[in-house]
Amino acid sequence: MITLELRFYPLAEIKELMDTKRKETITNNLTKWGYRYEWIPRKGVNIIETPDMGKPEEQLKSLLMRKLDLDARADYQAFAAFFFKIVDDELFLTTPWGTRAKIISDEFGIEVSDRTLRKYNAKLVEKNIMVKDDSQYEYWYTTYICGEKCQDVISEEEEFAAMEDWFNKRKEYLEAADLEYSEAIGVEGSRNPNRWKIAMNKLWETTKIVYYKVKGWNFNAFKDADLKEIYRLSALVVADIEIPEEAEEIVEEQVKFNPMDSCTGPNGEFIF
Repeated sequence: MITLELRFYPLAEIKELMDTKRKETITNNLTKWGYRYEWIPRKGVNIIETPDMGKPEEQLKSLLMRKLDLDARADYQAFAAFFFKIVDDELFLTTPWGTRAKIISDEFGIEVSDRTLRKYNAKLVEKNIMVKDDSQYEYWYTTYICGEKCQDVISEEEEFAAMEDWFNKRKEYLEAADLEYSEAIGVEGSRNPNRWKIAMNKLWETTKIVYYKVKGWNFNAFKDADLKEIYRLSALVVADIEIPEEAEEIVEEQVKFNPMDSCTGPNGEFIF
C-alpha cells in the first residue's frame, strides 16, 4: 500500500507510484486500499478521500493489506478476533473451524463463516506465518441435537473409551466393505473405492456421532515486528467491539440430516 494525498495525480505520476501502466490495476489498488477517487480519462486521478488511519481498525486494515494482501472490503473485525484468539487461546488452535466461528460469535458478537476463517488462515500459511503442527492436537466429536451441529473436545476418560470403541467399529466396517468388494470382483485383497462412505454411513446410522483428530497450528516466527503490531492492533479492535446482548435461543424442529453425505470426496476419501 502507498500513501496518497488529497490532490490530483497526473497519469504519469500515478503510473510511476503504482509501478504499472494498467488503469485496472491502479483503480483496483485504490479501491482495495480504501481510497475514494475520481478517475479522469487520459489525465489522471483525483484522490477525494483517504483512509482514516487514526483508528486501530484502519491501522490494522492498512497493515494487513500490506502484509497479507487482504482486500479493503474484508471483515477486519472478524480477522482481529480470529488473530487475537489464535495467539491468546491455545485450545483455539486445535478447534474445528465451525466451532471457531461459533466461539468468535459468542465472545465478540461477530458473525463469520468457517470458510472465511479458513481463508484468513490460508493467508497466514501462504506468507509462512503459520505452519501445521502434527505434534499438537486434540480429539473432538461432532453430533447433531435438534438439527443443530454440536462439537466438543474429548476430555473425560469415558469419552475416550467411547471414542476408541467407535474407531474399532470404523476399522471393522472398512474391512467388511473391502472384503465384500473383493468377493464381488473376484480379486482378493482389493480396496473398495467407496469404503469410507460405506463405513461412515454405517457408523452414523448406529452412533449418530463422529470422532476425529484436529491438528494444531504454530507461528513460524512471531519475532516479526509486523506480527507483533498485528496482534497489538487486533487486541485494541476486539476490546472496542460492543458485544450485543445475547439473543434468546430458539430450539428448531429437528430435521433429518446425514452429515455423512458430504464427508467423503469423489474417491471415497474421508474429509469430515
